[in-house]
Amino acid sequence: MRIWSFVQQKGGSGKSTICTNLAVCGESEGETVLIIDLDPQCSATLWHSERGTNKPLVLDGQPDKLTDIIASASTLGV
Repeated sequence: MRIWSFVQQKGGSGKSTICTNLAVCGESEGETVLIIDLDPQCSATLWHSERGTNKPLVLDGQPDKLTDIIASASTLGV
């Protein structure tokens, strides 16, 4: 499993945009992708609901649960 993080304290820097675009590229290449949206604005989660498909999978997460989410990712097929 590969884990990529898109982190920047400043808002509006493009974290969610680059994350969702790379996730779609990964899915198109046959990868199984999970986005864990830790942003309080939930931009990736909103994008996922507007996209109308379950791929890539997006979970709205809390920072204190991140370790548990990553540990259980294999049960989601990631």
